[in-house]
Amino acid sequence: MSLTPDQRTSTRDELRRNFELSGVEPEQAARVLEISQSEFWEALEVRESARRETLWALRDYLWDLVLGRGLQPVRYTALTESRRQVDALWFPLSPQSRRHRGE
Repeated sequence: MSLTPDQRTSTRDELRRNFELSGVEPEQAARVLEISQSEFWEALEVRESARRETLWALRDYLWDLVLGRGLQPVRYTALTESRRQVDALWFPLSPQSRRHRGE
């Protein structure tokens, strides 16, 4: 994913905060998203090795979990719907990564 260093830092902070608010365990998140533990951590830490579709799927999954707990998720500043549309033009996103639309 091509994010600037500042966007990478912001996205990492936003994902971490929503992860905390979600109440989900890493193992459960990886199982639901059908990814390995290492893929989960790569996405949560917004590492260069993280696959775009995994990052989008994690973003959406956490958003929905936080909402499901009746809490307000932390808004994503770089992973917006307009960004999703641009990414989808270049890299096919799985149905799972298009399932949710929270921002």
